[in-house]
Amino acid sequence: TQDIYLAKLKFDDFNLDYSIIVSASEQDNHFRQLFKILELLKFKFAKKNYHLSYGLVNLPSGRMKSREGRVVDADDLIDEMIKISKKEINKRHKGLSEKEVDKRAKIIGLGALKFYMVKFDNITSFIYDPEESLSFEGETGPYIQYAHARICSIMKKYNKEVKKKLNSGLLTAKEEERLITQLFNFENTVEQAANSYKPHLLARYMLDLAQSFNEFYHTCPILQADEDVKQARLNLILAVKEVLKD
Repeated sequence: TQDIYLAKLKFDDFNLDYSIIVSASEQDNHFRQLFKILELLKFKFAKKNYHLSYGLVNLPSGRMKSREGRVVDADDLIDEMIKISKKEINKRHKGLSEKEVDKRAKIIGLGALKFYMVKFDNITSFIYDPEESLSFEGETGPYIQYAHARICSIMKKYNKEVKKKLNSGLLTAKEEERLITQLFNFENTVEQAANSYKPHLLARYMLDLAQSFNEFYHTCPILQADEDVKQARLNLILAVKEVLKD
């Protein structure tokens, strides 16, 4: 009865277009019954509810469930991710100020956690490995962040305004064509992920885009290319940068 009241309250007080409830797959039957009750009670919003069912998240040492007697709070996990990130940053970049280390650790730690959580199909249970999620190689958030950082570094070295008139006919390498195709597919991927309630589709797209950019980076010279080709490639990587940032 509490959930029936809550469903009504949400639509009455917040004028929702649609209600998406995110919870563990263990509650699938509960929400099927709830939505059927709302329908039988003839609430106008009965058909405007969706249960986004998620598999269980496990740690290497066991399930992340407080009822098991072992509490793993989100805040504790976030703090641990930032702590591990800070340790790695201090190891790699010894000259950074404490303020800069803290800033980067938060960006990398939170990015790693968020990305790892959404890269799997929501119905899949998985083991969350903090160390693995912070790797700069493989299917991780830092891998994507590093691709973005690499583009920022290129633009910093160039340090000029990029000509906006792009001659795409100069981008004929297979690595360039692959990037262009993926960029064109961005909006469709976002729409598909939203309509199907499958955020992992967008995560997979970002991984593929970052990987394609890295292949392009190692194959196609940018700042060393002829001027027209250089401008075309700079425009291309700026487009990749915007998508990765979004």
